[in-house]
Amino acid sequence: METIAKIVVAICLLVTAGCAQQSGPQRLTAEGKVSLDGSPVSNATIIFSPQGGGDGAVKAVAKIVDGAFKFTREDGPTVGQFDVQIVADGAEFEAVAEKMLARERVAIKQVQIPKIYSKPGALEASVLDEGPNQYSFELDSKPKRR
Repeated sequence: METIAKIVVAICLLVTAGCAQQSGPQRLTAEGKVSLDGSPVSNATIIFSPQGGGDGAVKAVAKIVDGAFKFTREDGPTVGQFDVQIVADGAEFEAVAEKMLARERVAIKQVQIPKIYSKPGALEASVLDEGPNQYSFELDSKPKRR
């Protein structure tokens, strides 16, 4: 009876270990900086979208805070070529609301990222299996037309 219990426990451990493995393509870590006219960008989102659909490649999205973004193995891009899009978020609503409720003066500064950077093809990145996957995107408020 003890042997059967050990076998059942071993099978349960094997099944659990198999379920814990990540399914789908392997995501990688990546990080970088984003500036606009030399100043760090905040309140924005960066999107890595696979070019041409990519075999098994997946989209990755991260917030840009104080000019920096970071992807982890849980939410990062896969190996491949990516179109990079940078989109300005709205004003930080909660922070603004707290100040307004406290009757403090509120200066709302929304980042004005040119729309060209939110379109596929304006920025690109290659994500490599061996890394390091570090990027620097220096945006210009008056980009030249392509």
